[in-house]
Amino acid sequence: MHHLELPSYLEQSDPVRDRFARLKQRPVVLEVKGLSKEFESSHGPVTALRDINFKTHRREFVCVIGPSGCGKSTLIRILAGLETPSSGQMLLDGKEVHGPGPDRGMVFQGYTLFPWLTVKKNVMFGLEMAGRGRGPAEEEAMQWIDLVGLTKFAKSYPHQLSGGMKQRVAIARALANQPRILLMDEPFGALDAQTRARMQSYLMEIWQNIDITILAVTNCGSGALGDNFDRDAGIFFQFRQQVVKQA
Repeated sequence: MHHLELPSYLEQSDPVRDRFARLKQRPVVLEVKGLSKEFESSHGPVTALRDINFKTHRREFVCVIGPSGCGKSTLIRILAGLETPSSGQMLLDGKEVHGPGPDRGMVFQGYTLFPWLTVKKNVMFGLEMAGRGRGPAEEEAMQWIDLVGLTKFAKSYPHQLSGGMKQRVAIARALANQPRILLMDEPFGALDAQTRARMQSYLMEIWQNIDITILAVTNCGSGALGDNFDRDAGIFFQFRQQVVKQA
């Protein structure tokens, strides 16, 4: 029987290799050093992450891909400051960070909007918490709402929105604080295929038009980026047995 030999996904053409070389010359936004995480269980300690090391450069779109239970969400929750690592360091712009902060925006798989606030006030929330006055916060919020195409729904409440629209509000709210990096945990996993495809297009358009670095986790290559994602645009990692391998 003849077996079809497929090219390795690790192989890169000369133009792509040159593009990655130029990308690596950009400033490092996020650096992870020796990151490990263990959980205690009735059967003893469980290792979720072991000695994770990588760098993310300015305006990269990094996607961590792996099956359920391999530690992807644990990683991104640690990066967001929602979990504490057992060992290792996280450096943002060269400075070690601990706990959550406005320098890291987070978008969850679930629709984490305040149901009692309108779209505009959901996006304004972080700005007002950061000390912006009502007027400036409202002006900035409307700019982000316009960016995600929801200007007509600024006065709507979350229960009046579709799933895709809710996630657009969540993205606008995360970006409104102008974080150094946007973290996304299976952001479109709860959406149907058609809505997910539209959301992927929105996300790529946002990334291409503003100065933002994105790190997303998913169990499927098309889950965050879409089947037509330009492989030159970001770097892919695959999680397997607590090891990060650059693709």
